[in-house]
Amino acid sequence: GRRSFGAVTAWIVLALLLVFAGISLALIALGGQAYRAILASADENAQRRASVGYVLGRIHAFDAQDSVRVERMMLDGEALDVLILSEDIEGERYETRIYCAKGLLREQFVSADIGLEAADDGEVISALAQFEAERKEGLIQLRFTHPDGELQTLHAALHSEQEG
Repeated sequence: GRRSFGAVTAWIVLALLLVFAGISLALIALGGQAYRAILASADENAQRRASVGYVLGRIHAFDAQDSVRVERMMLDGEALDVLILSEDIEGERYETRIYCAKGLLREQFVSADIGLEAADDGEVISALAQFEAERKEGLIQLRFTHPDGELQTLHAALHSEQEG
């Protein structure tokens, strides 16, 4: 009887260890999935902040009389809103053009004499489904449609056009 009791105890201990190992592996797998989801969410939030913050920062940096405008341009057969920020460098006029094409927010810095010809002309800022801009009295209204479809609308005040 003593020998069979020891064998049963050994089997019970082994079974408990296997259950514990199985639960541990399941928790590790679930933790890995949660970690990947958190990283994806953080990356998505960083992309949103990058696109919105970058455009707002550029508008404020170029906020001078007649230096900020919006134009509707045809690019690769598609009508796009292009935010144009102008400046004079050593007597020559340059433009920074911000636009969204093919799912990417882009920026192009060129002489004002050079036209915007293709979507790939600009440097990539971030992923963005759509960018719309409209200039109103003393304001630029910006609409960002993020890759997940969320629409974000912001207004940037042009301090150079405010009275006072």
